[in-house]
Amino acid sequence: MTRAKRFSWILGVIFIAIFVLGMVPTALAEDLGDIIITQIGVGEEKNSKVNLEFSVKQAVSFTADTIKIYGIYPSANQTIVTSVESEFPKDGTNVKDLEDDRYIMKVSVSKDFPKGMQKAEFFVLYTKNDSGPLQQSVDFYFEKTSAPTTTPDPNDNQTPGETIPALVLDSTRLDGTVLAAPKGDAGDTIRVVLPIRNRASEGFVSGFSGIVKNGEVAPVISADLNTFPFELQEMVYMRPLPTMAPGAKTEVVYDFKISKNATSGVKAVTFNAVYDLDNVRQTAQFTVFVNVIKGAQAEIPGGQKPVSVPKIIIDAYKLSPDKLFAGEEFKLSMDFTNTSDSEDVKNLKITVKDESGKILPAANGSNTLYVKKIAKGDTVTCEIALQSAPDIEAKSHTLTVAFNYEGGSTLTTYDAVETLSLPISQRIRLKIDDPVIYADSAMVGQPVGMFFSLYNMGKSTIYNCMVSVEGEGLSMEETYFGGNIGSGSSMQADFAVIPSVAGQIQGTVVITYEDAYGEQLREEKPFELFVMEDYVVPPDGEFPGKPGDGDVFNPGMPVKQGMPGWLIIVLIVAGVAALIFGIRMLVKARRKRELEEL
Repeated sequence: MTRAKRFSWILGVIFIAIFVLGMVPTALAEDLGDIIITQIGVGEEKNSKVNLEFSVKQAVSFTADTIKIYGIYPSANQTIVTSVESEFPKDGTNVKDLEDDRYIMKVSVSKDFPKGMQKAEFFVLYTKNDSGPLQQSVDFYFEKTSAPTTTPDPNDNQTPGETIPALVLDSTRLDGTVLAAPKGDAGDTIRVVLPIRNRASEGFVSGFSGIVKNGEVAPVISADLNTFPFELQEMVYMRPLPTMAPGAKTEVVYDFKISKNATSGVKAVTFNAVYDLDNVRQTAQFTVFVNVIKGAQAEIPGGQKPVSVPKIIIDAYKLSPDKLFAGEEFKLSMDFTNTSDSEDVKNLKITVKDESGKILPAANGSNTLYVKKIAKGDTVTCEIALQSAPDIEAKSHTLTVAFNYEGGSTLTTYDAVETLSLPISQRIRLKIDDPVIYADSAMVGQPVGMFFSLYNMGKSTIYNCMVSVEGEGLSMEETYFGGNIGSGSSMQADFAVIPSVAGQIQGTVVITYEDAYGEQLREEKPFELFVMEDYVVPPDGEFPGKPGDGDVFNPGMPVKQGMPGWLIIVLIVAGVAALIFGIRMLVKARRKRELEEL
């Protein structure tokens, strides 16, 4: 190799090294959606211990969401991290309070993994706006410097770290349903279910059956209500486990009563399991997260209890009129309740606002209300006049009600926001032409064609439009379905009516449809129809009577021998068809003139 080539090769290696090292910080910062965990550098294993240094921040800094973190735990999907010796704070600290600092989590790692860069999967436990417990995964990287205690068999296809099967918690129950996190208020009795699965595979390791025997599981009892938030009601909490073949699953059920002194928040409850795996005693640890929704008040250092904050809520609201239409004025009545049982509120300022700008104060009105005082536990009713825009969309609109007030004794200022739902409709305007009948008369049992046009002149769509007829002896071959008719659109209904009674029939065309909220409405159009009795043509095609008997309608007159009866019928049918065609042409011409006049 020449000196120039050697120099080029060295420069290439240096460039690649710089590129890879430059990508490490980017690869170690993982966006979890709500929380960003950024590992600072790559940890190094020393005596099976690794220090993982990282920072924590909220993904969206300007959001109003409150995100509280309860800890970072090793995932059950990995086995390289065997325990966490110094855990990340898990007391429900607001993530924003943890920003701009560095944290170190000391973990123990398995000796069964080879040297080199390793990845360990963890999960972050947190809540968002006091919701139930949420989880998001995060990967940490470290350099393993020590060699495995045993040399793996090159013919064995096992995965490093999976040489010892273990019992794990499963995410679903025996019936296949997803396991929900147990929750309740202080003093409630809740059920905690542990779906335990034997994740070992038969023959996974040469000479092992993977069968679990003589298993037992029990919770870790503690006086700390943050780790065991229950009352002690049993002497022994140990539960036996059945013999479990590889892949088998069982359930262990506990009924716990949440202590009345347990504070609100998510509590991590630990369970330990011991069992025999191929005659070797093994252990496993499970963590179940219990959500205490309404708990006891936490004491402030020094023995003081937190001061109750007076809270204003909208207890009820009423609209007048009950149904709101676009462009029309209405009144909104709201009941404001001071839920505090220890403090009055005063100088309550209420602001009503619609972000879309389609709901505004009525003429000469204001969107602000003022209440001088609301005593503790009392309710005050306020009313405001509003008006929606004429072109507002027919749907349920969200109205924001913000209030600012002061504590009656502490003079502390508080802010709160609530939202109301206002369903607003557009008035429906339809123009319906008079029905047109394709014949001056009809015969009993014979269909006769009808036609009419419908025009939607309103600003909202009508839905599921259907046409039927009502009247003595009137029916349709099938109901006419016009579907949805948008604003500015029309429907041309062409259908047949079958009369069953002779005479002058008074009938009604019925149009039914639904508005945007599913309310069914109805329109009617009357019509008249003359119906004749049906007659039967003899098989020879001639009208009743014999030659020489005279005309059927004029007895005594000689019968004129003319064209056969079948030809007469053909001519009648042709004449009726020509008449129908002519009427339809006249109807279309009249409809075209009406549309031009609109």
